[in-house]
Amino acid sequence: MFPEETAAGLRAAYRMGAGVLECDAVLTKDQQLVCRHGVCDLHYTTDILQRPALAAKCAEPFRPASAAQGAAAARCCTTDLSLEEFKTLCATMEMETNRNATAPAEFLRVPDWRPAMYAQGRCTPMLSHRRRPPRQPPQQLRARGAGG
Repeated sequence: MFPEETAAGLRAAYRMGAGVLECDAVLTKDQQLVCRHGVCDLHYTTDILQRPALAAKCAEPFRPASAAQGAAAARCCTTDLSLEEFKTLCATMEMETNRNATAPAEFLRVPDWRPAMYAQGRCTPMLSHRRRPPRQPPQQLRARGAGG
């Protein structure tokens, strides 16, 4: 499995015979289009919380669990970052949050039911309109029933 809205994910979908490949477009802080399902999901679908300089730009930076403030929380949005900053992130599969976390490294965890083998120490780059998914030759499209 590969993170959604990434070139690796689109390539895998194509190889498995997906009939349609699409990108949900969202704007960055500098008004550039990127592929994301949600505007404010970076805190649980990327490594942003492990990057202090970028994590500080989050709409709601990581807040540790405490008796006074309650559960741990964070909220990081695509609109918090420029395209250049966004493209430095590594995509991850959607993670679960640990509401009892006292540090960013404890806040996210791979759900037990989700395979994590896709990453194995590699960075899956984020996808923007400036990084295109692999092109298909016209004959492949025709063989799949597209076109005339």
